[in-house]
Amino acid sequence: MGVDGPLSKVTRGQPFAMPAAAYNAFVDAAEAHRRAGSSGSPGSGAAAPASVWLRNDSAEDRGRFEVLGVDAAPILPSLNLTEFQRWPVLGGVAPTLAHAGLAAVLLEPIRAGRVGRAMVAGVTACRVRMIDDRDRCADIDETSPQTLRSGLDGPARLLWVQPPPDREEPDTAWTIALLGPGGARLMRAVITGSSSLSTNRWQYEWAEARWDGSKWSGVAGGYSHASWGYAFNGVESGNTGSGVQGSGIDVGNLPATFAHKPVGPGAAVWLRGPELGPDGTPAWTFDFANNVDGSCP
Repeated sequence: MGVDGPLSKVTRGQPFAMPAAAYNAFVDAAEAHRRAGSSGSPGSGAAAPASVWLRNDSAEDRGRFEVLGVDAAPILPSLNLTEFQRWPVLGGVAPTLAHAGLAAVLLEPIRAGRVGRAMVAGVTACRVRMIDDRDRCADIDETSPQTLRSGLDGPARLLWVQPPPDREEPDTAWTIALLGPGGARLMRAVITGSSSLSTNRWQYEWAEARWDGSKWSGVAGGYSHASWGYAFNGVESGNTGSGVQGSGIDVGNLPATFAHKPVGPGAAVWLRGPELGPDGTPAWTFDFANNVDGSCP
């Protein structure tokens, strides 16, 4: 006996009318299975152990090698456990910051609302928006489902990158990438400012950075706090107005003219994140020991 839902089973002799959603799901599965089984060529998905069934929930038709963010599963175990176990399907949407580490590269064109094959782990061709041509990692690009975005860290390792002279667009390269498991992103940034949260705690403005040969400096087209949220110093997380602070300094022993100071502009840090707050606001963290300063009595 099946469970309630568009893919419920029926018993012999039981009259029924197949819901459109169930019929369309079976047709999608049959067509996709036929495509996968009819070709053993690289990139077809036929022998790709790290490829998955993905439903295009982005509301637009998507082409081969475009990128969607992995989202909610269309078939839920609470509605139909048998089908969930037999035919695992993921949903794919236009990527946002919440999909960091959850990129799926399409192995075939997938029309809106239909199911096809996508790569979530393994080697595949894909296009990458190159922030810096020295980058050899990538993650989802929140600005476009056409590409991944390069970085100093990310779940995708760029095994080969199309040389700049061979590209149709200077900042977009075809690559051969090894997709891997996602996780918190590491990003090199420079602190550009701060504002007080509470006594001895601050929120920090920042800009994504690259090494220019002598120092870490902001990069054109890079992330910043303006679009992707403030950064917070983990060393300060438990700071108060008295006693030993996260830096190990007991502020009670400081002269009255001295005070705990925020991390200064220009400091290069490794940001981790993003972590989304209850309201969906992204935040990044780093660890940097604070100093003290003041005027001598």
